[in-house]
Amino acid sequence: MANPDKQKIFTTLESNTENAEIKNIKRPNNTIIRNITIDTAQAFGIWTQDPNGPHADFWLTAKSFFVVDYDGDGDMPYILDGNKITVF
Repeated sequence: MANPDKQKIFTTLESNTENAEIKNIKRPNNTIIRNITIDTAQAFGIWTQDPNGPHADFWLTAKSFFVVDYDGDGDMPYILDGNKITVF
């Protein structure tokens, strides 16, 4: 994670070892698209909340949901089911 003040160290865990009551979400290996109720030609592309900002927020393709300003693997699989998207 971005940490400009270097106050804390952040670590990405492969499994949840801090709270056994919380189950990890199973991340699919590939994006799943099914029951489409939206026009993907309008959904797929580069998205930004601030057109004058330094970069886009994310890039949605048929392959992945790519978080543009992310420290780590920003290329994430997702599930597009009907008009709902689940990003892992």
